[in-house]
Amino acid sequence: MTAPKKSSRPDAQENSSQLLSTPLGLGWQVEVTPGPRQATVTVRHPSGRSEIEVEIVLGADGPRIRTRAASVAIETSGPIAATCETFRVEARDGIELVSGGAARVEGREVDVAARAGDVRVQASDDVKLAGEMVLLNCDRPEPEPTWAGSMVAPVPSVPVEAISGSVELARMFEKKK
Repeated sequence: MTAPKKSSRPDAQENSSQLLSTPLGLGWQVEVTPGPRQATVTVRHPSGRSEIEVEIVLGADGPRIRTRAASVAIETSGPIAATCETFRVEARDGIELVSGGAARVEGREVDVAARAGDVRVQASDDVKLAGEMVLLNCDRPEPEPTWAGSMVAPVPSVPVEAISGSVELARMFEKKK
């Protein structure tokens, strides 16, 4: 490997005294740019026609990794776990989440919205909606005012035999309880 040299990158001309570039072979190089508040390590093809660029910025807020490529694939035989404050995926054309097993989305609140077109739910079995109240094309009803009292039907205070007209029938039902 040859000794590090100063980069000829146009955007690095201000820091050209600090930027070091080391060839990796086949036209690839690694560039290290130290700075007063951060250091940047970049792997790229100097022609600018590279299919991949990996940049690691070591700053006061912690390390940041940025990758630019024609496509990125991650493969593992084990799990992939991401823990972060906010996770955002933005695709210009579409997003597909596919699982050979169960799929689950969970959050304090979950919103599903289609800005144009339908929202479709399809199942090969039952579709179950469980919630305190399932609202279909309506808002939650206003609570009853306290002055209206309870809308629960009053418990009858008349004996059953007085309503049925038959004392024997009332006793028969009383025995079955």
